[in-house]
Amino acid sequence: MNRNQTTIRRWLSSMCAVLSVLVVGQVVVAQPCHDKWDASFGDPGPNGTVHALKAFDGSLYVGGDFDEVGSTTTGQVAEWDGTTWSAASNGLPSGATVIDLEVHDGALYALCQLYSPTMAIEVYKLDSGTWDDVTGDLSLETAFDMYSWASTGSLYISSDGGCNDGTSIWELQSNGDWDQVSASPNYGFAVWTMLGWEIDSNAVLLVGTNGDSLFQCTSGNADVDGGVLALNAGDWEYVGPNIDDWGDCNTQPEHGPAIPAARALEPFDGGVAAAGEHWWICNEIAYAGPVAVSTDADLSGWEAPGGEVAWGGVRSLKSLTWPGCDREQLYAGGHKMVPNGISASAIVKFEAGGGVWYEVDGGIPSPSNQNKKVLAMEVYKCALYVGGQFDDAGGNTVSNIARLTRCIGDWNNDGSVTSQDFIAFLNDYNASCPCADVNCDGQVNSLDYIAFLNSYNAGC
Repeated sequence: MNRNQTTIRRWLSSMCAVLSVLVVGQVVVAQPCHDKWDASFGDPGPNGTVHALKAFDGSLYVGGDFDEVGSTTTGQVAEWDGTTWSAASNGLPSGATVIDLEVHDGALYALCQLYSPTMAIEVYKLDSGTWDDVTGDLSLETAFDMYSWASTGSLYISSDGGCNDGTSIWELQSNGDWDQVSASPNYGFAVWTMLGWEIDSNAVLLVGTNGDSLFQCTSGNADVDGGVLALNAGDWEYVGPNIDDWGDCNTQPEHGPAIPAARALEPFDGGVAAAGEHWWICNEIAYAGPVAVSTDADLSGWEAPGGEVAWGGVRSLKSLTWPGCDREQLYAGGHKMVPNGISASAIVKFEAGGGVWYEVDGGIPSPSNQNKKVLAMEVYKCALYVGGQFDDAGGNTVSNIARLTRCIGDWNNDGSVTSQDFIAFLNDYNASCPCADVNCDGQVNSLDYIAFLNSYNAGC
């Protein structure tokens, strides 16, 4: 710490000693953590749909079916370093759509869907500025997810069928080949998403599947429902959510299946959140969807967070805890979601321990007659980046990507920026609370004070 920083620190400490007295007995009504769309980002953006976002090696990589960001020619993967856009590299096939990006063994991988001359899946690895083809013997027409699992040190790809030799999951081998993952019984179903988890001290691979009864390849329909399954040491275990978790839904059969197709999985509130398309899941009296949460680490029970989110579908989930806000946030991205009677949006949020879904600073308009949707989310440099197919975020003009930040100036989350926020921040800063790491560099120092002061002066 230099001399100026030491002086600032000592001044702040003395100020906090006085100001802390002012907040004794202060009661702040709990409000949703105050986030806001960054009006300076997203226009220009990619000129096509964004399907994947991944933070890697100090940059944010954006993949999809675009080839330009503004006046910058990027190909199907663009790199954002926090200031400027550039092409991530060259070498991806012309016309390919990047449907997922994943970091594995210190490298960035791209999962690509080709449509011409035939449907095919190809996999590429970024190596010294060039995309190397690592498709190997993988022979698939479609794929849905790519996942690097630390417990096995392996890279996986999921697809929509696995009746030949194993499951719908393929694992990259050390020789560059892809082998189907064996499991018993052998079910033929689409695996939309994957997540590594631990149940009873056992590492399991959670998968999101179709909502109807699964098909057992050797003997027809299986005696198990879809939703979320766990692959545990080669055996499938059903972990829910299912109709028994939610009560008797027969009173409203027109609302669709009681067993959801799980399209997204995300750790949240000590457990897992699962989401899918158009859930209307019955929880005794209240209907809810399209998100279910199990706050038990063993996933023994599921519930509908926040009550009803009318219709809509979720394609992406992301959880995070903003600086200065100790409540974990769960963001659901998709299309045509209507939480608490708010106009249909492509993004909504829920807070751990809360009881209601919230609009996100004006939302991303997703009316029923337009195909506006959120497909991917990623945390990068103290912000949540949101990608998909949309042109508006909270009233700001954007192009298929937007950036959501925490309103740092409203430190106490009461909905306005006042002197009470300044006092509250100084108390946290003086106590070296990790929550005061405003610039997300892993330290609490004078740079955080300066960052807070800038946000405080700018308001929200």
